[in-house]
Amino acid sequence: MEKNAYIVCCEPKVVLFGYATTTEIDKPSLTLTDARMVVYWSEETKGLLGLSSIGPQQGSRISPKTKNIKIKTKVECIIPCSDQAVKLFESGLWN
Repeated sequence: MEKNAYIVCCEPKVVLFGYATTTEIDKPSLTLTDARMVVYWSEETKGLLGLSSIGPQQGSRISPKTKNIKIKTKVECIIPCSDQAVKLFESGLWN
């Protein structure tokens, strides 16, 4: 099954980017592959929904990726990412 890119927000105030199948995002615990943490997003990113539509902009801090991460805490929202956002996340922006 094809994996799609998502922004995942979970407690306590953690924002992650990674890949999951559509069936995985409905499970109580979620595993993201090639996951990155959004440590900070710049004002130019235009908020959380900007992360998913235009991607992290200059001044944002995106961690290196890890092979996978299992999320067992409360997931507050899961937002699909545009192709443009994926490209910027994959660049590993940290500046």
